[in-house]
Amino acid sequence: MNIYLYGIGGVYNYGCEAMVRSISNQFKLIYPESKVIYKTFSYEKDFEALKDVSTVELEPAVRKSRNIFARGVRFIGRKLKVNMDDFRVGIKTDWTKKCDVLVVIGGDVFDLMPTNRDKPYLNERIFVSNLVKSHGGKVLLWGISVGNFDHNPGAKQTLIRYFKDTVDFAVIRDEKSYKYLQDAGVTNIALYSDPAYMVRSIQCSLEPNAEKILGINLSPLANRYLNCSKTEDEWISAWADVIEKTYKLLRYDSVLLIPHVVNLDYLRDDDFTYLEKIRSELKRRNIKTDIVQGTPGFVGIKQDLVKCSLILSARMHCCVNAITCGVPTVFLSYSPKSVGMCKHVYGTDEMCFDLNDLLNEQGIFFEKIAGIDRHSAEIREYLKVKNQQLEADAKKAVSSVVAILEKDSHEHCE
Repeated sequence: MNIYLYGIGGVYNYGCEAMVRSISNQFKLIYPESKVIYKTFSYEKDFEALKDVSTVELEPAVRKSRNIFARGVRFIGRKLKVNMDDFRVGIKTDWTKKCDVLVVIGGDVFDLMPTNRDKPYLNERIFVSNLVKSHGGKVLLWGISVGNFDHNPGAKQTLIRYFKDTVDFAVIRDEKSYKYLQDAGVTNIALYSDPAYMVRSIQCSLEPNAEKILGINLSPLANRYLNCSKTEDEWISAWADVIEKTYKLLRYDSVLLIPHVVNLDYLRDDDFTYLEKIRSELKRRNIKTDIVQGTPGFVGIKQDLVKCSLILSARMHCCVNAITCGVPTVFLSYSPKSVGMCKHVYGTDEMCFDLNDLLNEQGIFFEKIAGIDRHSAEIREYLKVKNQQLEADAKKAVSSVVAILEKDSHEHCE
């Protein structure tokens, strides 16, 4: 059986790395004779990042030619009403013919910017899924969140039709997305913990007199989802203000900036470069600040996460990773699904703060963050137990996925 993991730009996003690691491992445990293949858009970098993972093979995604002749062929194909999905996909798709199971991964891969109110929804993952389906393959989604599409009815119709007509089964990772799909009449879904909860190793065990370190993850991506418009320098100053006030209020010893996406080829989505600018601003304000260097990945960066007494994070999988380490973690939300992810861990949304509200109502934020810090020891104890539950729940998704695949297999035998 050929199982293809598809849908992410590369494991420079450490959450995507965690998904490749965890999902490939689970498939190989259940189907040891299968081939689990990760279709990568960044072969060399991903190969280096995943060189310790024996459960997955990497296969480069080859871009189609974009010359005038190739564009002309695609234009004629559209006029002749040839299968449009193949023409819409920007990579060569021969591999879809040998794909028995397509697993679309990536977390926030079905989302829509608030400003997109009338454009058609052209998601390459949908087109690839349709091609796999046309060749007799199965389509699974795993660890997925879904954005709110209500502001673009046409796009929402495309999304819901995809779930109903193409997807065989979807593992949804947050309650908001799950309810949104349920309310739209989608039934082939189940709610389970994010697969990244299966990538656990070390746990936080701070000494009583250990240095108090405030961990911070912020992302240039999050700013594009917020209600106000600022220049990059204005954003840097605004977030430095929040960090400085938190640091001084809690009387911490230092700040550690934690990149979760390191992509120097695309700075609009690169945490490291963005956080370096914040670090410069904090150092100008005489705040002891460090930043995680290099590309340690989802597993390697745990060594830094466990040093923190408290972590505030905008990136969802940075939150997940910190939680797997037992570190009290606050979700800095730029999307409603963060609320669902927070409730899934803590049973409440008190550990989640909307970044829009934070900018406008800082007094409430600082009051609540002080309370969280006072109870950090209890939160760490809570997470020791909760982590085991989250990991077990994430593994339950495997049984549901296998049941879908085995059910179809038995029907074919009959």
